[in-house]
Amino acid sequence: MAFIKRKPIPGIPKPVSKPTWRERLRTVPIRLWGGLGLGTAVAGTIAVIVKEVVAPWGVCEFHELKRSPADDHRLTVLVSRLANDADGRQTAHVVASLEGEKGLEKLATCRSLTRTLDSQSESQARAEAETTGQAWLERFHADVLVWGEVLGDKGLRLRFLSPAGGSDGRSYGLDGQTLDLPPSFSADLATQVEALVVLASAPAVDDAGTYLVERLGPLADKLRRLHAAPPSGATPDQRASLAVSLGNVLSAIGEQGGDAARLEAAVIAYRAALELRSRERVPLAWATTQNNLGAALSSLGTRESGTARLEAAVTAYRAALEVRTRERVPLDWATTQNNLGNALSLLGERESGTARLEAAVTAYRAALE
Repeated sequence: MAFIKRKPIPGIPKPVSKPTWRERLRTVPIRLWGGLGLGTAVAGTIAVIVKEVVAPWGVCEFHELKRSPADDHRLTVLVSRLANDADGRQTAHVVASLEGEKGLEKLATCRSLTRTLDSQSESQARAEAETTGQAWLERFHADVLVWGEVLGDKGLRLRFLSPAGGSDGRSYGLDGQTLDLPPSFSADLATQVEALVVLASAPAVDDAGTYLVERLGPLADKLRRLHAAPPSGATPDQRASLAVSLGNVLSAIGEQGGDAARLEAAVIAYRAALELRSRERVPLAWATTQNNLGAALSSLGTRESGTARLEAAVTAYRAALEVRTRERVPLDWATTQNNLGNALSLLGERESGTARLEAAVTAYRAALE
């Protein structure tokens, strides 16, 4: 049976439009409780709760209840909706500016993180906002949060937040033609990512005496992808720092888990860092990387019958000692001397002569000084 579309009759008002889902939601308690005979007082109270709490909350949060957490195999940047961004366009520009970052996963939330300054100091307002932001990072399994507000038509004030801490707000002007964020935004993001990675990978060195394989395994996957595609704004020093952090994590996992493949990957990461860290420009950082390279090579050498890895470890340790002098950094010098003694001792056990063992004794005695 076909339905005939009727024209409105002159003089008769047009039908009232259908109520929105919010309006229907607000009437549910009245109809429900009224039907149960519980009176309008209770129904009215519940209606107020629905109107003032459930309905305003529901638009964004109900939508995000269906969202899966971020992929644990990549570092994730979460972008919150910017304050004063009525139509969401400015927030979309921030998200779009991250599309080229292949080593990072990107998420956007409809939630807006703002600072309430009423009867609060600037520091208090920021502290409260960052506490909320840290909860969002945990909720979405994200690593870095980008938040802020819109300043006029083509200006943004953005902040970064991660477990490593929060950044001061910085203003960015959108390109007049493309509406892209300036290169300084990518550079600031790279700085935040490096700080986060250094903090997250610190246990590989600081807690070496505890079992870290399960704890560092997921981080290794993230860092490997980040090393392959570092942030576009990262400097050579920052890329080297990411490579060293990856090497430290892989070395710890390989050493504790007896995983030669992880140790091989750590050696590759350290050597990649040394291509970016020159002895002339950053001597102490270069020497630290040489020492770490020697440790990974030595660990591999203990698992092999040959001596090539141990020979390479000795070379790396001696290179580090050219910069790690007793006068300059005595404790680091002693540590590397001890490491050198270990490698020479292993070599001496596999050779017929005593020259290596004698050199090991010399290195150990130096460390004891």
